[in-house]
Amino acid sequence: MTLGTNPNYDVTKTDSTLTVNKAVATVVADAKSKFYGAANPALTAVVTGEVTGGDAVDYTLATTPRSTLSGVGSYPIDVTLGTQSELRRDQDRQHADGQQGGGDGGGRMRRASSTARRIRR
Repeated sequence: MTLGTNPNYDVTKTDSTLTVNKAVATVVADAKSKFYGAANPALTAVVTGEVTGGDAVDYTLATTPRSTLSGVGSYPIDVTLGTQSELRRDQDRQHADGQQGGGDGGGRMRRASSTARRIRR
């Protein structure tokens, strides 16, 4: 704060601080399904809260069935967060009841890749 000319006052000033807090972002893995013997689908996620023009939220997606012959059943799709310091990240693991596997186990997604779809909301 700067003080101008105040001929009628004896003014004292007190400065303060502006604190910039981390943005809040969320990465939610999309539920996927496949049939036994079929290729694993690409893993995708929805990122919300990412700051336009700021750093991209850094994350990868993975699941345990790595083969077309993985057994029938539901498998988690895990979101692993990167090491950015500018964002406080919340991660959600989304499982749909009756989901049949999904992903290739290494369905990486940092920013956007040619094999993964990135959706911002």
